[in-house]
Amino acid sequence: MLTPRLERIIRASPRNRQGPDVDVINPLLTNDLFVKDEEFDQADLHSLISNLHNLESLHFQNVKLGSDGARMLFSSNLAHLRWISISNCGIDKKCMGTILETQGLPKLTFLSFSRDRIGRVGTKMFAQSQRFANLVSLGFFMTGAGGSGVTALAFSQKILKLERLDLAYSEITNDGILAIAASENLSRLTHLNLMRNQFDLAGCEAIGKATSLSQLTSLILDDNALDDECIEAISHSEFLSRRFYLRLSRNHITDVGARTISKLPESSASHFLILEQNDITDEGAVAIVNSPSSKNLYYLDLSENLLGDETAIAISKSADLGALTSLALYGNKIGDKGALALAQSDNLPFLKELNLYRNPISPSVKEIIKKRFPNCCE
Repeated sequence: MLTPRLERIIRASPRNRQGPDVDVINPLLTNDLFVKDEEFDQADLHSLISNLHNLESLHFQNVKLGSDGARMLFSSNLAHLRWISISNCGIDKKCMGTILETQGLPKLTFLSFSRDRIGRVGTKMFAQSQRFANLVSLGFFMTGAGGSGVTALAFSQKILKLERLDLAYSEITNDGILAIAASENLSRLTHLNLMRNQFDLAGCEAIGKATSLSQLTSLILDDNALDDECIEAISHSEFLSRRFYLRLSRNHITDVGARTISKLPESSASHFLILEQNDITDEGAVAIVNSPSSKNLYYLDLSENLLGDETAIAISKSADLGALTSLALYGNKIGDKGALALAQSDNLPFLKELNLYRNPISPSVKEIIKKRFPNCCE
């Protein structure tokens, strides 16, 4: 039997439904459960483990599990559970020790911890344990892993199947980045998230030279105060030899860095490029949009830079952006002339999403643009 609280959670959240065509919910068939801001006690957790046999993914946010709850969950034999995400659930190094002593969840391949103070010691304990040897995706987001914890993960002989690694907000300095770049144990990685850490040019040079990261297809470097020298260092990386997802938001990139990106060879074309909140002017943006390396771009974000009509007009005329499906330019200085050029362009046949919010565009021109892009403006 389900506890009343667990049944209410399942029935109240659209995310917990079995599919868009299911009108009558059978709670016992739930395969994706999201529990947030609940006083979820051991009776509820026992009810979950005992009844939700089809569960494939489980997300806890702001739910105090503690050591006892963690032990119950990770000792369970939910045969289909592949994905666990735990955020702000009271998981500290003691709880991590408890988790690592369990034996259960035979199919688990995705595990993410966020906003819990696992710390360097807890991260090292995880790295030294064979408990999660089958993981292909691991996240330590805002858990205080630090450089020493990340170094332990990088050189761990226990988690050799990782394809995705999320280390955002992990207090990583250059030492941790150097470990990631040097470790052959991470050679399967295709996705690496290093958002909001504490490394600089030395770390970027290590990333750029790392042969062990050659399989990467996605790299997130937002919020790292990276400058143009850092972009130059990363541009030499082996992993940029294929279609790529690259995020560089909220850094200190100027036109110099933008020109570096524009000079990447055509074979290095990013398909998803985010440069939001940098210091790029029309000169740098025009270089990017007119670059042969932009031919495979389908998502481009140049929001909150220093751009005006010149950039918008260059995009509208570019022969290299024909594959673009989404373009974000909010928070710039694009006026009526640039906005109309985008709306009337014949060179952007697949563009479906255009964001021009917070630009100085007149009401009359906004109405014209909305005929093609209904959600483009305020």
